[in-house]
Amino acid sequence: MAQAQTNHTHSTVNFLLRRMRHNKDFPTFSKYMIEINQKLSSKEKYLSASDVANVILKDYSLTNKLLKMVNSAFYGISTGKVTTITKAVILLGFEKVRLAAASLILFKHLQSKNQTSELKDATINSLVSGLFARNLAERLEIETEEAFICSMLHNLGSHLVIFYLPEEYKEIKRRTAQTGEDETTASRSVLGVSYDDLGMAVAKTWKFPETIISSMERLPQGRIDKDLKDNLLRSISNFSNEICDIISKTEENSLEKVLSATTNRFKKIIPLSQKQLFKLLGSLKEDVEKYSGVINIDIRNSSLVRRLTPDSEPQGQGSNIYNTEHVSSHKSQETAMNNEPLHEEYGVPYTADDDEDTQHILASGIQEITNVLVENYNLNDVMIMILETMYRGFGFNRVIFCMMAATRKTMHARFGLGKDIDDLIKSFGFKLTKSSDFFNQAVSQGKDFCIDNSNASDIKAQIPGWYRKIINAPAFIIYPIFVNNICMGLFYADKEDKGMPVPENLLNYLNTLRSQMILAIKKGR
Repeated sequence: MAQAQTNHTHSTVNFLLRRMRHNKDFPTFSKYMIEINQKLSSKEKYLSASDVANVILKDYSLTNKLLKMVNSAFYGISTGKVTTITKAVILLGFEKVRLAAASLILFKHLQSKNQTSELKDATINSLVSGLFARNLAERLEIETEEAFICSMLHNLGSHLVIFYLPEEYKEIKRRTAQTGEDETTASRSVLGVSYDDLGMAVAKTWKFPETIISSMERLPQGRIDKDLKDNLLRSISNFSNEICDIISKTEENSLEKVLSATTNRFKKIIPLSQKQLFKLLGSLKEDVEKYSGVINIDIRNSSLVRRLTPDSEPQGQGSNIYNTEHVSSHKSQETAMNNEPLHEEYGVPYTADDDEDTQHILASGIQEITNVLVENYNLNDVMIMILETMYRGFGFNRVIFCMMAATRKTMHARFGLGKDIDDLIKSFGFKLTKSSDFFNQAVSQGKDFCIDNSNASDIKAQIPGWYRKIINAPAFIIYPIFVNNICMGLFYADKEDKGMPVPENLLNYLNTLRSQMILAIKKGR
């Protein structure tokens, strides 16, 4: 019998995954989720800033949103504006960036043009519960970002059913309304698998860590035993989502009583008095406004958000039970931002919107690198910041830093960003010879090259065969790096369209970035 249930469960999950793959947005979304979680897993033996940056920078929208989030009050960074993903990784660490990026990707995916009111409410409720869990985790002195995403993803299974299986979702709602079944029983009856099991199964395909997956499982009814303290994140996820569900669905005259019962149910694991609960809830609206502005979620029509603050509930709709002394009087401003789509093709080049945007990215990146160079810095991190500034500012398809071998007989790629970069790093390199090709000329003579058409008759002969085989981009630059008249390496960057890869009026930025690389090497030796 157990085996039959297991097979049925697998068939349901596989059916959902097939349905998801037919959605035009899912393949890109799935690739991002899997790569984010694989590449940025804290279990990796070695992870560099370039590994992290390369995953994030593959998408313009994700890069912008993550930088806005990092610079928002949500993280409270006091070291000045962060303008590169590399600096964000340095300040926040790999794990926080991974969780932040994963949450942004998920919210973006759920905010489709055809989003139903049910999915919109579910998305907002997951955000609110995540932020409540984050504040609760801070009070309990545990990792706040992990609590945030565990609580936010707690109802992933039901979100996916709303999005991909709307008819089945309607039937589940009908059963709960007519038969009084709870959602777990009704979803299992309709789907053959509960919402929780469905969400956990999909999360496994996306390579989420076990702590997040296990937090999707609902706790049993009744008082929560101390033994569950070993999985505190699961308790926090359940508690946060139950509290938000109660606030959004319970009548005003019963609300305080129901909240009290839930607090008592969890008190062995989450020691929180009624007064402390109301204080956390009273300050939650401001956090929701700040974060919703960063990820571009419209919270104005959310009944849950309205009930979080006393002066925003329309007369006759039920006022809020929270005392105004618990609510911050600060009026936060929602951050305006563009609603950029995920690129349909995974790994397309990063492009700035216009010349002003290009110069802003370049100038901001150069300033951030300058600030880092006056501190104690890791040379590899500075190299990645320079590559990232080049990649984003000039809109290259790929940027690579090649380093001279100790034997001074070969040059090989050390770091890179852009399309197919993982494979290119392994193969991009050349032997130093007396050849007249552009790469050897750059190293032996210290020449800079900006190639606008690699197939032009006067240029073809100087393009080496190894390059034609590996990349063969129509436009590229080679900028050697000399320190005390000795070539230490070079910058390579390309575009997949003919034309000058760097406009003449922006060459000074490229020269400045090279000078910063030279200074970083000198100071780091």
